[in-house]
Amino acid sequence: MATRAFRFALQRVLDFREVVERRVQTELANLETALERWRQERVSLEQRLGEAQDALRAAQEGDPDLLEQQLQRAHLRHLDQLIHTAETEIRRHITRVEAKRAELIRAATDRRVMERQRDRAHDEWVAEHLRLEQIRLDEIGGQSHFRARHVAADSAAREGAS
Repeated sequence: MATRAFRFALQRVLDFREVVERRVQTELANLETALERWRQERVSLEQRLGEAQDALRAAQEGDPDLLEQQLQRAHLRHLDQLIHTAETEIRRHITRVEAKRAELIRAATDRRVMERQRDRAHDEWVAEHLRLEQIRLDEIGGQSHFRARHVAADSAAREGAS
């Protein structure tokens, strides 16, 4: 009798959990990329702010053009607002990244639970397969022993009858 291959009854659940984990990993990577872009944007804005502050100082020292200085101050305020917006977005993205990491940990744990169940089911299948194989071997051995005894008894009976 041919034995059939192991089939995990909950394989579809395991496959689904693997898909969920990969999706969460992708979402986390996208959030981390966006977070890094906001951090780079903040650095760029801070550099631009420093340059604008230097330009304002130079204008105040050299050229008494008040309109130019007012425009530069307005530009500084605008850069400050952009930096504040970038910092707000960075904090928001950090919160989202942390939440997504927690979600990834849950998804990975769920997948590992299913993998352990699959491994246990496989171990039980192997043990049952070996048990049935041992029963078959015992039956074959018993039949061989019975035949050997029966043949020996028949041979002894024939020799005694002769």
